[in-house]
Amino acid sequence: MKKLLSIVILSFLFSGSVNAMSDAYLSSWYQTCKQAGHPHKYCKCNIEVMDNKLTDYEFEKLLNQSWKIADWMFANVVPTCGLPSDY
Repeated sequence: MKKLLSIVILSFLFSGSVNAMSDAYLSSWYQTCKQAGHPHKYCKCNIEVMDNKLTDYEFEKLLNQSWKIADWMFANVVPTCGLPSDY
C-alpha cells in the first residue's frame, strides 16, 4: 500500500511539468499583453496563472473560441492578478 501511495504522489509531482504551457505560447501571450500597454508585473502575473491552469491544448482551444477568452481571464486571472488598472 505504501508503495502504491508513493507512486501516486510522485506522479502528481511530475505531472506539473506535463500540464504546463510551452514557452513559445507564454512568450507570445506576454508580448500581446505588453503591446496592449499593460505593466510588466500584470503581464507576468497573467503568464503565471495561465501556465498553472492551462495546457497547450487548452490554450489553443481557448484561442479558437476567442469569445471565451475574456470570460476565462475574468474567472481565472482577475481573482489572482486583479485588473490592469490596479497596477
